[in-house]
Amino acid sequence: MIEYDKGAETRILEAAVRDFPMGWYGQQEWRMLAQGAGDLAFLALGAAITLTTSSLWICVPVWILMGGRIHALGVLMHDLSHVRHLESQPLKRVLIDAVVCYPIMMNMDYYGYAHALHHQWSNVPGKDPYFFLLNRMSPPAFLGFVVFSTFFLPAWLTLRLAIFPLTILSRSLRNWHVKYFSQFGAAADLEDPHRLEQGKRLWIWALGPSVFWYAVLIALWMTGAWAAFGWAYGIPLVLSALIGQVRLACDHVYEDATGNSVVEQLAGSTNIEAPWWQALVLAPHAACYHGMHHVVPNVPNWHWRDAHERFKASGSKVYASTVYRGYGSIMWKLLKDQIAWTRAQYEAAAAAARSGPFAGAPEPGFRELPLVSLEDAGAPRREAALLRVPPVEEINAQSKAHEFGIGDLDWKPCSRDRLYAPECMSHLYFTEAYKLLNPEEQLSYNQIFAEGISEQFVFLEQVLLVRGLKSFLRLSGGKLPPALVEACEFFIQEEDKHSAMFRRLLVEANPATYEKETFHVYKLSDSQAAFLDRSMADPTLYIWWIWVATLFEEKTIDFHRKYQAERERLEPMYVTVHRFHCLDEVRHLQMDHHFVDALWAPAPAWKKAMNVYLFKKIMWSFVHPKRTVTAAVRELVRRHPRLEPMTDRLVEAGMGVADNRAWHEATYSRKSLPNTYALFDRFPEMHGMSSVLPLYHPRAIRPDAPRAEFIQ
Repeated sequence: MIEYDKGAETRILEAAVRDFPMGWYGQQEWRMLAQGAGDLAFLALGAAITLTTSSLWICVPVWILMGGRIHALGVLMHDLSHVRHLESQPLKRVLIDAVVCYPIMMNMDYYGYAHALHHQWSNVPGKDPYFFLLNRMSPPAFLGFVVFSTFFLPAWLTLRLAIFPLTILSRSLRNWHVKYFSQFGAAADLEDPHRLEQGKRLWIWALGPSVFWYAVLIALWMTGAWAAFGWAYGIPLVLSALIGQVRLACDHVYEDATGNSVVEQLAGSTNIEAPWWQALVLAPHAACYHGMHHVVPNVPNWHWRDAHERFKASGSKVYASTVYRGYGSIMWKLLKDQIAWTRAQYEAAAAAARSGPFAGAPEPGFRELPLVSLEDAGAPRREAALLRVPPVEEINAQSKAHEFGIGDLDWKPCSRDRLYAPECMSHLYFTEAYKLLNPEEQLSYNQIFAEGISEQFVFLEQVLLVRGLKSFLRLSGGKLPPALVEACEFFIQEEDKHSAMFRRLLVEANPATYEKETFHVYKLSDSQAAFLDRSMADPTLYIWWIWVATLFEEKTIDFHRKYQAERERLEPMYVTVHRFHCLDEVRHLQMDHHFVDALWAPAPAWKKAMNVYLFKKIMWSFVHPKRTVTAAVRELVRRHPRLEPMTDRLVEAGMGVADNRAWHEATYSRKSLPNTYALFDRFPEMHGMSSVLPLYHPRAIRPDAPRAEFIQ
């Protein structure tokens, strides 16, 4: 980290910019078009060379150079995204798109919006769509990330263009396509209504590359030239994705960025003085001066080197710190940072091992649940920061000893005059908008929210865990130890029971709604349901479910704790159901540690990287609630029409808890999720969850610890 005076640095950079010639600010899109035409001519020449020889000594260097030219078209697409007046000139826009973007399976709008967000929110985790702390990966994990991204991008672009014609026939499919197959999907704050509406207007521009590539496929089908096309263009296309990933990894050094001002954006970026042979492939059209571009994004690429020299001579301490001699130096720095970060984890862990099992004391005032059952289950209460994780055989024995059925609960209709959940569990409670509701409306909102939580449990346990565990047994049952098979069977039986229990609770609370349907507030989109179907069909590949299970089963324990703290003012039926639910979930949380050991710990780096990415996306939707907030507010307005003029304000306030520290403290802090966060601590690849869960701060843990241990 460099130290600098932000005010002084800002004045230095502003003074340098004031000396820039006015001619540097002309967009000159025709010159960019000429650059693109030159890149296409190079690609045509390269394709001709590779088709005339089968010698790899000739083809490999030509492919690499062609990959660099395809990457050059991507750089021009980036530059064109800053030419705003093209939005009002459709013919010019199509022409430039056809030359620069169609050959790389893109169009300007695919890229432009997310790139604008990158400039607007650079360095801000969760809002900068390109924010990756690559220096907090181990070298093998980074290699897996690069390889996965290299092959994922061409596959994603191909699928995007293949599906596009169907979107003309269906509005819902069109909206889904905008959401997941444009770079709107690269930005974390995905469901912002303004952005989605803008995406729908921009959707039609993807027609161009789709038609272009369908024409290419028809030509290949008619000529049978599939092998020649793959040899001459397919290989360079994949290489360009690799080149792009390497260059993007070198564009930012996010550990030197602490905020979003221009100076701080510069501090988190790089300016690489690459020799010509590196620039030819990795940094065409002066793409190596990324930090300079963040300072003056409206200067076109043919002036970037001159602008870079002006900033270097300005005396800016921050700018000088961003300059690297070639891509080798920045890649070497990244590798050293990764090694140092990994080594620091082990050194801190060794120091922690000398003073105790974990570094850092438990959260002040935290009192954990007992080992297996609650105080009213007949077992002695044993308080600790973390649960002990016994052998699977012991967990199975506890399952038999503490078995109960849904009939053991004294079922009664719920009173509509009492709270169904502690108010501190809901979204609006943490907002000023909550005060706009009168007591009757607050009660209704509380009940709607609690019903949504019950729906969520039915979903998590029946739709996710039961399906996943059944598939896991089907795929792996013959290879698993008998005790683990038995534990999975207990798990499935108990989750079936929990689903039935919450389904019954919903009917007792609101029969008019839940005798007809199970999911009224908590509903999945079609794309989410399709993703879930695919994941649960192969839970040994899509192992993100382990973390979802761990986190939400620990939240069950936290829910019980909150219900018990306010049980005198809550509906007794809800208190009872959450108490009985927790009896099994403590054991399930213990089993989750075994699933982590069996499936996550030995997984290769590429599988972990893929599933960490998916888990982050999933958790983002929970940490930035939108669909559930909107559904709950709409149901509240339906019950209380007085609130209709305030609908948008209430929805916006509910979504705003994503930036509310008090809500995060109550919902996703180490105090409420100590075991989950301890498991995150164990695996370096999970430390990046801090970009999604703001109150998760990785702690050093003894490297040889087999799992979270019991602290006396």
